[in-house]
Amino acid sequence: MEQARQAKESTQKDLATGVNEKPTKSREDHSKKRKGEDRFYASPPRKCPSLHHLFTLPAVYCLLPHKTTKTYLKMLKAIKDLKPSFSPSSLVVDFEAAAIKAFRTVFPGIQVTGCFFHLAQSQRRQIDSNKDLKGLKSQLRKDKILNLQVRMIRAMAFVPLDKILEVWGDLTAVLDRRPDPMRNWFEVNYVGRQPFRGSNLSLFSQETWNVHARLMADQPKTNNSVEAFHSALVKLFGCAHPTMWKFIETLQMYQLKVDADIVNVQAGRQIRRVNKRWTHYDETKKKNPTKKDEDLARASICIECWVLTRLSWPRNVVWW
Repeated sequence: MEQARQAKESTQKDLATGVNEKPTKSREDHSKKRKGEDRFYASPPRKCPSLHHLFTLPAVYCLLPHKTTKTYLKMLKAIKDLKPSFSPSSLVVDFEAAAIKAFRTVFPGIQVTGCFFHLAQSQRRQIDSNKDLKGLKSQLRKDKILNLQVRMIRAMAFVPLDKILEVWGDLTAVLDRRPDPMRNWFEVNYVGRQPFRGSNLSLFSQETWNVHARLMADQPKTNNSVEAFHSALVKLFGCAHPTMWKFIETLQMYQLKVDADIVNVQAGRQIRRVNKRWTHYDETKKKNPTKKDEDLARASICIECWVLTRLSWPRNVVWW
């Protein structure tokens, strides 16, 4: 019992030291990412969200029993109590209403951006589950024009924020009838409708899902790097349901690598190689193409680029 008590005290001391003595990150960038990992436990605690710096370095590990707004509020307030100066200016998160509400409550004025990958994933789920879209999935594999139209809908995320309604009107004018249920779903949940007094009603505000500003500022548009972190962490555990001691020991081991990465960042060294392919895609999306018909042909590879330009839509193109 005495050995167990000493081991527990040692672990608590090590964890506290790891947090308190961690090198301080630069305050020039307060951008954070958040993504929950709920694969560790089948019973409470069953959620381990983590906050990440722009370099995808975990800053906080928390064990939570639920995914409710109340639980997230407790977590964020506890973080604020531990670090009163913690005040992120922006957040990239999946479209989880409870988490978004909690962050906006604790950090008024924070800029919340939904992960573009999860936006695309949500669209794919609609295609799979919406009865009105039955058969559309098989058609998408065969019909390139239909496939293009469906992807043009989610590519609205790359349109400048103040042009969304204008571009959406242009887009819906040229879409054929087959993806109408998809268009209605996107309009209700993201673009918004204006039924009364010019109000723009949607489940998620345009500021939440639009990533144009982040694209132009060379900021992350997804939290895919956080997903990669979670995958690496799960591999370290070696099982889906580790014991509490295994969980803590693995985090301690992983934190050594994180501390080394922080030191490298402070020294100006690059800790991750940037994928040149994605860098090229981002640069392409920023440019304004001049030949719309040629871009339409290339849109299956880079549709966001075509929509971003807006789009003097080629009226000589026949849609069916």
